Amino acid sequence: MILVFFLLMGFTFSAQEDLDNKALDSIHSPKKATLFSAIIPGSGQIYNNFYRPKATHSNLWWKLPIIYGGLGASVYYAVEYNKIFKEFYNERKNRLNPDYTPQLYPQYTSEQLYPEQERFRKYRDYSIIAGLLVYTLNIIDANVEGNLLHFDISDDLSLQVRPRVFSLQSKQNIAGVGVTVSIR
Repeated sequence: MILVFFLLMGFTFSAQEDLDNKALDSIHSPKKATLFSAIIPGSGQIYNNFYRPKATHSNLWWKLPIIYGGLGASVYYAVEYNKIFKEFYNERKNRLNPDYTPQLYPQYTSEQLYPEQERFRKYRDYSIIAGLLVYTLNIIDANVEGNLLHFDISDDLSLQVRPRVFSLQSKQNIAGVGVTVSIR
């Protein structure tokens, strides 16, 4: 799986120290991170982490156990609840035969089996929805993190007040004061 991830990424590992924003914009793509997370959950987070500045490199690794734990738990519970649902369903179906003696769940009457069957169907469906929710949040997280990677968080903010000439549609020039906020 890891080999497929690196083949999909199509880049070679190189010693990248701190990248400036112009270099980062040309080599990092939030769309690529989103696509990687859609194909292999968690791979978009790894892709984003590779391009982060070295000081914050390990911030994203805590997300992988949450992603795979959530997906694994929801798949596990969906399979288990589906198994129990089928047991109740088959027991209900078998009890329609007059010659059948109850083997599974003898403590339940035939009328009590249906609500139990539906309860486990509901749990199974909730588990599937939870898995889809974790998968979707994984994709959204990779996209948001990929876009925030391009966001400048430096302390170099400046405000400049300069005289400026504005031209109107009536071709008149009006003098004024312009305010420029420069973020580097």
